Amino acid sequence: MVNICRAYYVENTIENGNIDEFEIKYTQDQAVAWYTKSTFIYKMLKKTLRLFDLNKLYAFAFYICDLQKQLENWHYTPSKTFFVYRGLTMSLINIAQLQANVRNLVASNGFLSTSRTREIAMNYARKQGILEQSDNFCNVLLEIEIGTDVSSSCIFADAAHISDFPEEQEILFSIGTIFRLNEVSLPSQTGIYIVKMKTANSEEYALIDKLLTIAREKFEEHRTQQLILKLLQYGQSFSRHCFNFD
Repeated sequence: MVNICRAYYVENTIENGNIDEFEIKYTQDQAVAWYTKSTFIYKMLKKTLRLFDLNKLYAFAFYICDLQKQLENWHYTPSKTFFVYRGLTMSLINIAQLQANVRNLVASNGFLSTSRTREIAMNYARKQGILEQSDNFCNVLLEIEIGTDVSSSCIFADAAHISDFPEEQEILFSIGTIFRLNEVSLPSQTGIYIVKMKTANSEEYALIDKLLTIAREKFEEHRTQQLILKLLQYGQSFSRHCFNFD
């Protein structure tokens, strides 16, 4: 993984310094902390998952395992419903696909960083819109309801205490989190698409869990890193309902 990142950032002295630090100091209990930094590992992993690059996925597999395990260790069931948000740009094609999937279950095809603070996410959506000059893209605000009925299989954790940006009150969702897509709207006063989702409950996760159990049994002879890649491949069969929200 380190060699791949070095090759990609060969002319970037700042990121090469970050890569040096990672290679020397990284331990398993720092996985979430490294992901919340706006550095090479967040950018490269996000791109690799989005493109489903199997060669790079294999190289990142140990880190994906560490990140997933730490999120599972920090996961909790909320005592009351709360909301988190993310501002981003999406292609109009993806928006149309989301509109076609309202009331259906959808999945994130990567880890998903969100904020408890709506205005921070809204400002980010506006900023992204300024940077994106193509008419084929639009500003989007994700509004995610985390209910008390959330499935225990829906893994997320509060990362604010170790984030470089604690004011964002970050909640990080694990890879492949399942949501119920409730609404896609475009309020005229903001010009920003609002995508409303809710974390899936136990019944909604049941079918997915069953399919993943079958996959785990099928590939039980594989080592953990290989298993992750197999499950990622297995998940591609649901690609019509998988979206890049990060």
